[in-house]
Parts: sequence; C-alpha cells; structure tokens
Amino acid sequence: CERSCKIQKKSRNKCQHCRFQKCLGVGMSHEAIRFGRMPQAEKKRLIAEVCGGSLRPDLTAGSATKTTAVASVSVCGGCQDGSSLAGEGMGMAVSDLRSLARLVQEAYLRIFPLSKAKAQAILAGKVQNNAVVIHDHESLAQAEDTILQKSGYGTIHNHGSIGVNIASVGGGCGGARGGTICDGRGGPCDSTTRGRVLGTDCVFITANSVTDTELAADAEGNRSSDQEVTPPRGAAEIRIFNRCHYRLVEAVREVTEFAKSIPGFMILDLNDQVTLLKYGVYEVIFAMLAAQINKDGLLIAYGSAFITREFLRSLRSPFCHIMEPKFEFSIRFNALSLDGTDLALYMAAIILCGDRPGLINVNPVERIQDRILQALDLQLRKTHPESPFLFPKLLQKLSDLRQLVTEHAQMVHNIRKTEADTALPPLLQEIFKDMY
Repeated sequence: CERSCKIQKKSRNKCQHCRFQKCLGVGMSHEAIRFGRMPQAEKKRLIAEVCGGSLRPDLTAGSATKTTAVASVSVCGGCQDGSSLAGEGMGMAVSDLRSLARLVQEAYLRIFPLSKAKAQAILAGKVQNNAVVIHDHESLAQAEDTILQKSGYGTIHNHGSIGVNIASVGGGCGGARGGTICDGRGGPCDSTTRGRVLGTDCVFITANSVTDTELAADAEGNRSSDQEVTPPRGAAEIRIFNRCHYRLVEAVREVTEFAKSIPGFMILDLNDQVTLLKYGVYEVIFAMLAAQINKDGLLIAYGSAFITREFLRSLRSPFCHIMEPKFEFSIRFNALSLDGTDLALYMAAIILCGDRPGLINVNPVERIQDRILQALDLQLRKTHPESPFLFPKLLQKLSDLRQLVTEHAQMVHNIRKTEADTALPPLLQEIFKDMY
C-alpha cells in the first residue's frame, strides 16, 4: 500500500498492510502482531501446535477450546470472559455443537444453489450436462446469448442499499421492538415503509430513525432506482465486469439469508446485524468462490458455464488483474480440503466477527462466534483427524480474506474512475462506502 493510511481505532481494519507497518513502527514484535489479543495460556498452546510440539487437547477429555484468531485479526475476544465448555455437561455440550453444525449446514444447502459438492462434481466432470467453456470472445458471446441470460445475468431488480444511512424502501414489513428482519417476497417495494434493505429481494430491517424530509427525499430517489436494470453491452471486459457485479448483488442476498439462519444472529442489535453483513459479505463470497475455482478457471452462472483463467488473463488491463488474486487465494484455500459443513461453519464464523468497526454490543457477537468456532473445531476433528493443525490454519486465512477484499475494493474503485462504462449496483456502492 502506497497511501500511508491513517490507522485509528475505528479504521484499523481497513488496511492490514498499514496497520502491520504501524505495529512494527511502535516496536511490536512479529509474534505479538501475529497473535493479537489472546490469553497467555492459549497463546502458548497455539504456538506449541503450530510448531508441532503438541496436538490440540481432545474436546471430549474436558478441555475447553477457547479460540481466538491467528494473524492480525481477533475473532473471539469473547472467549476471554471465561466462558467455555468446561463448566457445562460435556456430553450435552458436544451434542449442542453438533446440532449447531447441522443447522448451519442445512441453511447453507438450502440457500446457496451451487454448493461446494455440486461445484466440485461439475469441475470433475461427474455430471451429465457439462458446463459450457468460455475460452475466447466468440465463446463468450455464444454463452451470453444462451446460458448466462437464462441464469439471471440479464435483467435484475435494484431495490436500494445496505449501510449506515437508512433507505426508505419498504413493503409491509412489520415492526418489532427495535426493528425486525423480514423477507418481503410478497410483492414489489412501494417506498412507503421506513426500512433498511439488506439485499435485492426486499430483505428489510425496519427502523424509526428517518425524518419525514429524509423519507420524502429517499422515496423520490427510489422511484428511479426501483426499476429493472439491464447491464449495458459494450466491450467484452466491460460486459464481464458489469455482469459479475450484478451477480454479486444476488450473492449478497443469499449471504444475508444465510446470516439470518445462523442461530442467535436475529437477536443481535439491528445496527450490529447490518454492520456484520456490510463488513463480512465479501469475505464470505470470496470464501465460497474458492469452491467454484480450480487452477484452470472458474464456474459461473450457477455452474452452467466455465470461464478459463487464460481468457481472463487475456483481457485488457486493468480487467485482467481482477480475478488473478482470487485464483491464487482459492488454490491455497482449496488445499485445505474442506467439505460443505466445514465451509458453512467457516462462513458463519466470518459473519460473526466481533472486531468489526462500529459494532454497538460486541459481547453477544463474540459469544455466538465462540460457539460457532467450537462447532467448527469439533467438526474438523471429525472430518480431518489426520490434520490436527487445520483449525489454526483456517483462522490464519481470515487475515488473507480481509486483505483480498481490501485489494478488490481498491481495484474496483480505480476501474470505476478510469472506465466510464462500468456500472456498480447501488447496493455494492453502499457496502464499499466508508469501509475500504
């Protein structure tokens, strides 16, 4: 990073590079930076694991797994309050963790059309209908005229935004104490209810903090935005950029639905729910994207098409640089060989990160994430008994994901400044606003 970002308490997560440099500048050791806030006993245990000195204590032997993030992010500050499995009946605790893992896995399979298992089967050629391969401009045009249009890459609806400012878009969402999240699939938005949109399919958080003046102004603005939006055609690079970002809007809606299915998420403060989604949604999307990638290319259009890595590299600059970091991360991430349940729990842990800037009540977030991480640890012991260090390796990937999102946001920002025909849906603009 050449911007020398200002690192403060509220902005410290925006640029991991500048944060790292500042830590070094004030005299922190690399080890202190790597492990962050962590109880001394936990730090010694984790260091011993990473160095190969000892295996993780077995959960069923009565040892609490108080997990914290490795690298520059802290994911489980709530573990420091002494809560663990040790004081609870161990058999019941393990049973509860398995039940939590099952609920998260079921939500993952129900909400995301292209699960990891399906994607891997397509990539391995184990399905009847093979994906159409896009390897040059001609095959791209053919795919656009057939599969991509059928898969929802053409016309979509734009229903507002997610973020700090409350958009006055609504449609019969009932209120509760402090607000509620509901799914307004019953019909189109009518701009009469005060709410905050979490996704393209009318997912609302109702609130009462909008003035009548703001309501009128927002309603006027939404008359034009609540229309069918068709990504403009043009050069191949522009079309790919625009279609991918319109697909990301749908991915945001899917991640929002997944978050609402995580036990405990819906009882969090409404503003905290929005903050967690704002900062975590791209990290979750890139973690999921790895399942659709191999060294040769990636699946798009819900597995109906496969676009080659070489074709993406052949696009003109700067578009040729967008996906390469995602390929590099995905190849490393896929080497961990996670299954669908592992990935679902990991995605839930990403969403429930207690160190997101602007959180109002951190402790409830960290308590929920603590349970998710314990369930993930137990799941990994079951599915990867030969890999005792997989859990700390996964925690290290959290830092890589944040850096990947930071770089992506900067790249998109630069492209939008230099490429006049590129379009970024309002929802994604709102997510990036004041974040990176």
